[in-house]
Amino acid sequence: MNYSSFSRITLFLSVSTFFIASIFGCKEDTILNANIVPSGDTINSIILPDTITIYTKTVRSDSAKTGDSIYIAGLPIYHALGTLTTDPYFGKTTAGIYFQVVPPKLTYTFPATPDSAYLIIPYAKFTWGDTTSSMLPQTFNVHEIADSFPQKKNYYSYTQVAYKPEIIGTATISNYNTLKDSVKDLGVNTQAHIRIKLSSSFIDKIKNADPNTHLNTYANFFSYFKGFYIEPSSTSIGNALFYMQMVSAGSVTSNYNRANLLFYYTEKGEVKTASYFYDPAQCARYNKISKDFSGTPTGNYLASTQLSDTVAVLQNEPGVAADIILPYVKSLPNKPINKAELLITQYSFIGDGSDIYTTPSRIYPYRVNSDRTTEAILDRYPLSSVQPLLFMDGARKTTTVAGITITQYTLNIPRELQKAITEQKDKLHLRLVGASGYPAAYRLIVGGSKMEQSHYRIRLNVVFTKI
Repeated sequence: MNYSSFSRITLFLSVSTFFIASIFGCKEDTILNANIVPSGDTINSIILPDTITIYTKTVRSDSAKTGDSIYIAGLPIYHALGTLTTDPYFGKTTAGIYFQVVPPKLTYTFPATPDSAYLIIPYAKFTWGDTTSSMLPQTFNVHEIADSFPQKKNYYSYTQVAYKPEIIGTATISNYNTLKDSVKDLGVNTQAHIRIKLSSSFIDKIKNADPNTHLNTYANFFSYFKGFYIEPSSTSIGNALFYMQMVSAGSVTSNYNRANLLFYYTEKGEVKTASYFYDPAQCARYNKISKDFSGTPTGNYLASTQLSDTVAVLQNEPGVAADIILPYVKSLPNKPINKAELLITQYSFIGDGSDIYTTPSRIYPYRVNSDRTTEAILDRYPLSSVQPLLFMDGARKTTTVAGITITQYTLNIPRELQKAITEQKDKLHLRLVGASGYPAAYRLIVGGSKMEQSHYRIRLNVVFTKI
């Protein structure tokens, strides 16, 4: 994304003001933008040798918020669905979806008795895992939620909401090609989706709802019918996670670009439909995701008591994250930082499974505070702008070192490092996760500073300005 002329001027003025204030203000407040002094200026710069101590650890990061009442119109909501049991490095992942629907309108009554009903969940055109002909079939069961499921509440990947044991619908995805193909409904090709036929007893429940007591307010309807839970069958042995859309980008009025309960009825010889649909303004939803790293290398790294491990692993939350710790940050020169780049390299080896279980296109850093809470690093601000994201980078790139093609990520963190040095912090503790809208997808094995092969080692390139 390019700056407009106005934005370039505004940025220049802001940086210039900050630079002047830094020079004439207190030395402890000196935090400079990395673009002020050219990094190639060796006469006026101090370039540290590649001997900075860096610890790498793997930690659990399984408290991802996967449902809340905040919705930005026009943006899609993605949820994972499925079981992945075949990843040799990361173990088992199980993902189910909780959500509610609302009637076409309050006090709604069917024009005619419904003949059948299907749960429609649009496919987001993304599957993480094995999408080859060897993809394993997976079966999904639908339950009715039994517990209170209020919309104005935050829901996390580990949240437990009770559901009824009775299965009111079931469907099987046999292969990837079947899933991604369009579906013909009433003679019309529709967007690819999972289609689950629901039981006659469930149809009767919705059909018999009293318009004046159960359908007169949304609260009364949610008291009468609290919602759906779709889960993988306990017998499923899958090798992929399918990503579904609660609502898709842009318009959400179609029966096939939002999750909904679609009833079919016949009126005057014509088959018609009535949609009870997911409305982000009224309905609760969240993605329940569980991880089991037992018996895997990732599980071993999580249990490691070493100060620093040879590698660290990360993925999109919830799952695991790579903790990067600079233990002697206050010993670094207390001078204005021109450049601070954390260089993270994928550790790739035969049998690592990365050809199937792919790496994230971008990674994202958080600061870990002394109380173990996390927050955005200083280089990410202002949060309302995408420009800091572009500056921090973190995008996946391919390069060649000593004839070996490797995948690398560069994170620009000059302001965060400057702050830690200026405040004489005992350490700078960062947490790296995958950055995308697909929860629990992707995974990355990164080399630590103790890697025997030097081209895989994590590095911090720092250039200070002689001021």
